[in-house]
Amino acid sequence: EKDGRKFVILCGKEVFINDTFKPTGDTLVNLREAFGSTDPVSGQLWGRIWDNQCKNTGELTFEEHLRLQFEDVFRAISLEQAIEFAKRTLEPKKGFANFLKFLQASGVTPVFITNGVDLIAQPVIKHFFADILPEPIIYANKLNGDQLAGLHGSVGVAKGEVVKEIGDVLFFFGDSGGGDGPGAQAVHDRGGHVFTLSFKTPSSLFAYASKNLTTGQWTHLEDYETVPAQVVAQVLAAR
Repeated sequence: EKDGRKFVILCGKEVFINDTFKPTGDTLVNLREAFGSTDPVSGQLWGRIWDNQCKNTGELTFEEHLRLQFEDVFRAISLEQAIEFAKRTLEPKKGFANFLKFLQASGVTPVFITNGVDLIAQPVIKHFFADILPEPIIYANKLNGDQLAGLHGSVGVAKGEVVKEIGDVLFFFGDSGGGDGPGAQAVHDRGGHVFTLSFKTPSSLFAYASKNLTTGQWTHLEDYETVPAQVVAQVLAAR
């Protein structure tokens, strides 16, 4: 602490961090919760306000709420500092590295689709998996300086469109109903298998799958230890 406030050392410099910060599995959420500014009237982080205005009230497009959050973060830290912080605060799900190796051995090419930004996603993924995927395939929003542009305009990254563009997609993994639902639906409709991750809240992909996907075409996961390999092997054998 310094002057009664918490700080972290990023790229060799002291950066103050919000006292309420708790790490999650989402890069942007971690950045906004750690470094985002606060509305002086409500006392809420602006990032949370913009998130609500996008997902609940419809006042902002998906691209707009992402852009506002990243711009707010970059007023506090640099891109290089954001990358270093992401590497420190994220942690791959249990068994995921071994699962990537299994996919490659099975002839399946992993593709990462994210509503984060390309200049953060690529170095972070390489940080964790460079020995397995030296050049990961990533679909993400574009960052030019501190200006974000949605890969598919106002919707950010349209994961269903990405699935159609890639073509032969056998599996889909995700946790968010809103962000991942279209991608999961596109894979499901083409006869692929969907894995829902971790969360079972009303806004989760688990809830979306429960309502919209066919039983037997999706599986819920807490980690990547055993179930995915079994299901993947079954789907590959059926082809």
